[in-house]
Amino acid sequence: MKKRLKIIGIILGSVFILGLMFFMLCFKKEVQEHKNKEYAIDMFKLDEILSITIDTLSQYDGEKEFKDEETIEKIYKVFANRKTNVESIDDVPANPDLLYLVKFKNTSENYKSAYIYKKGNKYYIQQPYNGIYQITKDEYIIVKKIIE
Repeated sequence: MKKRLKIIGIILGSVFILGLMFFMLCFKKEVQEHKNKEYAIDMFKLDEILSITIDTLSQYDGEKEFKDEETIEKIYKVFANRKTNVESIDDVPANPDLLYLVKFKNTSENYKSAYIYKKGNKYYIQQPYNGIYQITKDEYIIVKKIIE
């Protein structure tokens, strides 16, 4: 009887350890895939953009709309073709120093938006539930000068 219980214990222990190892390998693979995921900013093509609206979120004069091609192109170049491995899991960036909401409207009257902001001595673009993209101070200043 003791021998049987010992064998059953060894079998159950082995099954438990193998199951635990399998779970850990699957979890590690999932974490690794998530960690290596690349996010690209979701934008319209430049020739599809009808206007860009920047909401200064109570700073300056509130919301400003730009329809001229030169300004649209300047702003577009700051936002376009961005890639990152940092996922955005929020509606709005957390605790920025300065924050602007930029909305791109296309010829079909659809919108795509992203935030551009300063936090500490770093500058970012964040598209909610997509990615957080680090940008240079010069790129941030391009947008800030247009707003002011």
